Amino acid sequence: MAQVIRQPCGEGVSRSKRANSPCSPNAASWILAATILGSSMAFIDETVVTVALPAIRTSVGATAVDAR
Repeated sequence: MAQVIRQPCGEGVSRSKRANSPCSPNAASWILAATILGSSMAFIDETVVTVALPAIRTSVGATAVDAR
């Protein structure tokens, strides 16, 4: 006979209260700005490395197989 499994978001969630945010409302815009800045920096870093890789490979005298 199959056992009945309770869903993880059941009665406890429906009876719970709204959570208090640990951050002030003024911090939300700073958190968003920091997230966008960090994501942009990671994208730019990846792009620079991809563009510079052939020059780096040439300067160290490596072949395409060595650069992998």
